[in-house]
Amino acid sequence: MILLALKMLIGDKGKYVGIVLGICFATFLITQQGGIFLGMTSRAYRILTNTPNGNVWVMNPYTREVSQPGKIKHFILERIRGVSGVEWASPLIIQIVTVRLHDGTNVSCELVAVDDETLVGAPQKMLDGQVSDLDLPNAVIVDYLGSIDFLAKPTPHGKIPLKTGDWFELNDHYAQAVGIAKTTVPFFNFPILFTTISRMHTFFPLDPNQSSFVVVNGKPGEDPKILAERIEAITGFRALTRAEMRWRFIKDFVSGGILVNFGATVGFGFFLGVFIVGMLFYNFTMENLRYFAVLKAMGATKRLLASMIIFQALSVGILGFGLGVGLACLAGFFTSEYVLAFKLPWQLLVFSGGAVFCICLLSAAISVSKVMRLEPAQVFRG
Repeated sequence: MILLALKMLIGDKGKYVGIVLGICFATFLITQQGGIFLGMTSRAYRILTNTPNGNVWVMNPYTREVSQPGKIKHFILERIRGVSGVEWASPLIIQIVTVRLHDGTNVSCELVAVDDETLVGAPQKMLDGQVSDLDLPNAVIVDYLGSIDFLAKPTPHGKIPLKTGDWFELNDHYAQAVGIAKTTVPFFNFPILFTTISRMHTFFPLDPNQSSFVVVNGKPGEDPKILAERIEAITGFRALTRAEMRWRFIKDFVSGGILVNFGATVGFGFFLGVFIVGMLFYNFTMENLRYFAVLKAMGATKRLLASMIIFQALSVGILGFGLGVGLACLAGFFTSEYVLAFKLPWQLLVFSGGAVFCICLLSAAISVSKVMRLEPAQVFRG
């Protein structure tokens, strides 16, 4: 009977292809939009990704959005270092600055200033130069995207990427690129500059004793959650573990309404799949109603007929799901990470598969309800 159900399905090639393409399109829309959303979300907490050191992050308790943190005075840093269980604590300063290029162009950049001694927060992957070169006078490390695009020198024949040794201005002070780093792409595609805190005070002498975050690492065996609670109780400043900080970045990111936009697109793909596949599958069932009537007159049970229809729905669902995921993977593969973020974890595949499974079951349920009420005598008389 299963083989017969498959022959009935493939026999109507037009509707068979239409159903597969409908599921393929729904799968592609759900998977591709979900992958872009996850990719953009990963950019929201890129500061954590670029700073793998430390298991507790401390910030000003009045910070409303972690992308715009409040200030932490130097004496708070010293109090944090004195908390029991703290192995080390390093300040991290993040702020938006303006860079003036040789041709007079002003470019907004994100400046990350790291502790001179520990260099916690400095880039982990260097494409040119070394992190230790930050000790050089006026030294700044530039991220790869900024070097090839925003900070590149425009010419009539294209852009000349910024390279190690090039100079530019920071707040009327000359800064020299001593390295090019590979970092997680920022959400707003700002070029990222790295320097030391002492060097930053040279470029920007205001507020010399204030940090954006304090990155803390506990002693071996110290529970980060307990350590964070201890720091918060002693200093009064908000302390979060890396996992909690990650979710705080995500929470602030999705609160801007972007989740609603992507959710609406995914929901549209789901309901469009139900509508198209359900309509085509129902028409397919109606055209083959006489065959189901013959099977029912020959003694086929309702359970057997329902199994045949569900098998037909799942078979096109599996094929359409595979094609849709394949197209989404190709779209993500051929899209530059510097243009559009895309991530495809196994959880997203499970979610997409579940959505397609629901589409198939709903489509099959419409046809099953018709076959269950089928009277062979009425079909033969018609």
